Amino acid sequence: KGENQPKQFQDVAFATAFWIHIAVMLYFLVAYAGAGNGNNNGNGYDYSGILYCSLTCGVFALALSTVALGFMMKFATQLIKMALFFSIGLSLAVGIIGALSGQIMMAIMGLMSFAFGCCYAYFVWARIPFAAANLNTALTAVKTNT
Repeated sequence: KGENQPKQFQDVAFATAFWIHIAVMLYFLVAYAGAGNGNNNGNGYDYSGILYCSLTCGVFALALSTVALGFMMKFATQLIKMALFFSIGLSLAVGIIGALSGQIMMAIMGLMSFAFGCCYAYFVWARIPFAAANLNTALTAVKTNT
């Protein structure tokens, strides 16, 4: 079952590096905050488009990761099976494309990867429920700590 661990702080070096990183980012924010206001900041460049693009990408990534977390928790077994089939299918596609384009090494490597992927899937197929349980446990921990 394990033992109850005392709640203590043990990662001083990483915490220090993290806060130094935050301080450097805040410095750059304060030092260059006026560069993105659309006034062309004296050098002829307008950074407002980059700022809006970054903000849009950040919001989209937050929404997508939230949806993906729920999807992964609900369909863990199917996700693992799909990943195996996707890997095998792409390896076969690489082998076929290599053969059709005359790239012999690409075809050989793709078909070898396809064969190894099929063998791997055959031998681990019975362990997929265990892997799905591990995935659910990890995702539950991530969801709990967010």
